Amino acid sequence: MNIIPLAARSLLFAPGDSPRKLEKAGLSAADLVIIDLEDAVAESAKPDARKAVASHLKATHRRQPHWVRINPLDTPHALPDLAAIVPTRPDGIVLPKATRADAERLNHYLTALEAAAGLPIGAIPVFVLATETAAGVFDVGNYAGCPRLAALSWGAEDSATA
Repeated sequence: MNIIPLAARSLLFAPGDSPRKLEKAGLSAADLVIIDLEDAVAESAKPDARKAVASHLKATHRRQPHWVRINPLDTPHALPDLAAIVPTRPDGIVLPKATRADAERLNHYLTALEAAAGLPIGAIPVFVLATETAAGVFDVGNYAGCPRLAALSWGAEDSATA
């Protein structure tokens, strides 16, 4: 597995429950589009958002990479998020509120889902939002050699509320 580090000057977040906003984001000049299934989507809208994101990823000629921010792994939404979007081969997964152990677990989930979808194993890289929880702040030095890791980022807003 040879993951290239993520390099992007501008990131545009688009809510996964708005096909219109997804389309507009894909037409933008942003270096990276992050489709959000987490904070930008109400609890009741998450199932429909997954379908909208999968449709968007299947139907859209991507001008720039489209990564998907799933829900945290300790929620009941993470696995349905992954099951819906991995077959559409997103350019990457953004993992929120994570620790190194979460990133390792996500690697296992992605490996199984890639195999089930007939995708190359290890093709989908991961961008970890590593400091959105207190535990994550103390874990940030432990990501060396983490499989699929293309980027780490600071999550100041969620960290402050944690």
